[in-house]
Amino acid sequence: MNRIQRLGPRWMEIDLDAYAENLKTIAEWVAPAQLMPVLKADAYGHGALHLARICEGLGVPMVAVATVEEAMQLRRGFVETPILIFGALPESSLVECLNYHITPTICDLKGAQQLHSAARSLGLRAEAHLYLDTGMGRMGRRPEDLDRDIATILELEHLKLVGIYTHYAVSEEEDPQSLSYTSSQHQSLMDFVQRHHLEALTQHLSNSGAILSNDHGHGNLVRPGLMSYGISPRSDGVLPEGLSPILRLCSRPLIVKNMKAGESVGYGRSFKLTEDGSIATLPVGYADGLPRNLGPHLKVHRGGKPYPVVGKVCMDMTMIHLGDDGANEDDEFVLLGEAGPDMQSWSQGSGRIPYEILTGLGARWTRVYRKGGSVVDVVRSGL
Repeated sequence: MNRIQRLGPRWMEIDLDAYAENLKTIAEWVAPAQLMPVLKADAYGHGALHLARICEGLGVPMVAVATVEEAMQLRRGFVETPILIFGALPESSLVECLNYHITPTICDLKGAQQLHSAARSLGLRAEAHLYLDTGMGRMGRRPEDLDRDIATILELEHLKLVGIYTHYAVSEEEDPQSLSYTSSQHQSLMDFVQRHHLEALTQHLSNSGAILSNDHGHGNLVRPGLMSYGISPRSDGVLPEGLSPILRLCSRPLIVKNMKAGESVGYGRSFKLTEDGSIATLPVGYADGLPRNLGPHLKVHRGGKPYPVVGKVCMDMTMIHLGDDGANEDDEFVLLGEAGPDMQSWSQGSGRIPYEILTGLGARWTRVYRKGGSVVDVVRSGL
């Protein structure tokens, strides 16, 4: 099978070396705090298993996901690194969680008692992290509410509390009011830790925005997500030196056709050629995560030259205006990443945040993993 047949007509390239370097750079910034890379949502669309293996090779103390199923995928891929699940779990998932040696989050006394009961039924002592709501408002209990229950939680025989954390609500903002709010969240967690003599626990507060935007304190563990993939969480797209994007999106045209002036392209006839030219159709559309409203603002690149998207982005296809240039069906067009548009242009053109774009890329891309300048794995959808 030749390279073109192996990759298919659309693929994403993930640079594993760049991911490792990003993690090393972040580790230097936050030392002596350690890293807990965030691999939820299939590592923000990059493929959690391959990136988890990089984390394991670097010796990070823990990685984080959002669901039991995400954690089980890593365990089935023989990843032995400790895994934390963000957020509360239903009681029905606790036994499975413990069987796979996954660390859950508890948010209150009821959740702690349920976990204690599940661990007792298996003859285990479960480790867990406690989440405090210091101002995010989406889960957990306020510190003053947990003041009444923490002693009971700590006395549960089959439960060992090993970590405590919260989540900053406005960590990416640097206006005085946001900075003050972030500072108050940090202080709230630290006060709770000191009141109940929990200094020996792992303490974590900072996501990517907090690592980049404030110096209020990270605890002894940080949670890099978006920045670890080389993308800024800030609205201005500023990325500090030392971090680089690890993802490229590429495609080959299925059809290249010559069209006449006055002919239209796509649904609604929204684009008409003003002069004769070539149109290339890429087998990528909004089902693959290309935002439909991004089309008029997007130029894809071939050999460093940009070409505009014309007509409306379809579910499975996008049309490119080549002008007087021709194209072959084995030409590579870059939609996102090195030698093509960057995430900032995608975000501004679509009005979507990078998190939404990455996690919406869909499952139809062939994933090409590179390491040491070579392709080390190719994963095709459904195969």
